[in-house]
Amino acid sequence: MDNNEAPVIKTTEEVSIKPVCATVKERRILVPIDIASHQHSKISTEFVLKHLIKPKESSIHFLTIIPRKEVSEYSSTLSQNASRCKATELSIEKWFADLCKKNEVAFTVEAVELAKISNKTISSIICERCLRFSGKVYTLVALAAHNRSGIAEFFLGSVCKYVVANACIPVCVINTAPQIKETA
Repeated sequence: MDNNEAPVIKTTEEVSIKPVCATVKERRILVPIDIASHQHSKISTEFVLKHLIKPKESSIHFLTIIPRKEVSEYSSTLSQNASRCKATELSIEKWFADLCKKNEVAFTVEAVELAKISNKTISSIICERCLRFSGKVYTLVALAAHNRSGIAEFFLGSVCKYVVANACIPVCVINTAPQIKETA
């Protein structure tokens, strides 16, 4: 097109617009699990099951990331690392199988070793998984907020803040602190 030509403008009747969400029939929710804070994870999963899913029309993908120190402390060979991931996946499956079954929600579990993925953080891995995993598109990521003190957050960072700022899909942050204090 020359600079002198006027651009062609189509009316809305001439353009077929399909929203991206219309192609996703099933609601797929990514739920990162902190294996060190089972109580936070349980509360956030209960919230997801109560408020964010539709029975028989939704699925949950539980994702846990095994930190570097745990991998290096407990694993010395590749086969031990793989068995550690499998054991972690089985533990998470046991924790949430009854809840998901009761709510008629399909689920999958994935454990990732941070040591295998150099120069990545837990937050960046969650954001990468938001894009796609096994060809599936997620509609939402639901995170438990740990509500650490200012000093702990300064040194450890905030996974929630990073994911909210960088995820390509909607993020639901679940404040689990009130429920944790009530049960303590």
